[in-house]
Amino acid sequence: MYAPDGALLARRTAAPGAALNDLAVTGDAVYVTDSATGTLWRAALDGGRVGTMVPWVGPDDFPAAPVFLNGVVADPSGRVALVAEQGGERLFRVDLGGRSVTEVEISGGRMGADGLLLEGNRLYGVVNEPDGAGGTRFLVNVARLDDGLRTARVVERSRPVGTERSPTSVARDAGRLLWVDSQLFATTPTPPFTVSEVPGLR
Repeated sequence: MYAPDGALLARRTAAPGAALNDLAVTGDAVYVTDSATGTLWRAALDGGRVGTMVPWVGPDDFPAAPVFLNGVVADPSGRVALVAEQGGERLFRVDLGGRSVTEVEISGGRMGADGLLLEGNRLYGVVNEPDGAGGTRFLVNVARLDDGLRTARVVERSRPVGTERSPTSVARDAGRLLWVDSQLFATTPTPPFTVSEVPGLR
C-alpha cells in the first residue's frame, strides 16, 4: 500500500507459493486474486490500516477449480465481486459476504480477462485470442451484464494489437480508456514501458 507521494505505507503477504495478481478495493477490504492457488484473498481495511491477508474463497469453493485467476472487480455495494479465469475463459460471481461462487453465463465472446473494469452494467476485459495465423492478439471486450451480475453478453470490442505490446490492466481516465502495455510476450522488452489509449474504444 502506497501513499500519494509514493511512500510505502504497508506490506502484506499471502501464503508461500501464492502468486498475487490483481486487486479490487471496497469500503472495508481489499480482495486479491492468486493465480497460483486459485484463491481470492482478503485484507480488511480499517481507518487507513490494512489487515492481514486471509484466504477468503479457495479453489474448492468454485464450481470447478480455476486454472489461473486474474482480473477482479467489485460492484459499488462492495458485496459482489467478478473474478476472471484467464485461459480457462470463465467469469465468476463471488458473493463476498456469503463466500459463495457461481459461474457467470457468457455469450458473444471471451471474458476470461487479465484486467477488468466495471462501469454500471458494462464490464470491460482485456482478453487474448488466436489471430488465425498461429499467434495471439490482445483486445478489450465489452460485455453487458444483467442486474444481478449473473449473465454477460459481449456487445463491443476494441481493435486488436499484437504480442509485442501484450496489454494487461485497463482503467478509465475521463473520456479515455487506457491499458498497460506490459510487453510480457515481446521477444526483447524495451523501455519505456507505457500506458496507452485502447484503440477503437472510449
